[in-house]
Amino acid sequence: MCDFSIQRFALHDVGGYPPLTLHWDVQGLAEESDSSTGGVSSPGSDLRVSVLGTGDRNGSFLILQGTISVLGHDTEVVPEDGDGGPNV
Repeated sequence: MCDFSIQRFALHDVGGYPPLTLHWDVQGLAEESDSSTGGVSSPGSDLRVSVLGTGDRNGSFLILQGTISVLGHDTEVVPEDGDGGPNV
């Protein structure tokens, strides 16, 4: 069985860590399926997302298009309103 959704992925600077030279914010149509194959089940599920978005590398503008795949693992949703900083 497959589930479909719109997913967003972002990489940006967060206080308490050194600044990054690459930043991006992409989103796209995700397909999530059970990762069992041939009667053998792997933990979690497979997630494949065709993404499109923008970013920068060392301040130079980027347009990004591609695929993000997470295979055989559980994913964790981090709410946007969290500070995303290091755990203390």
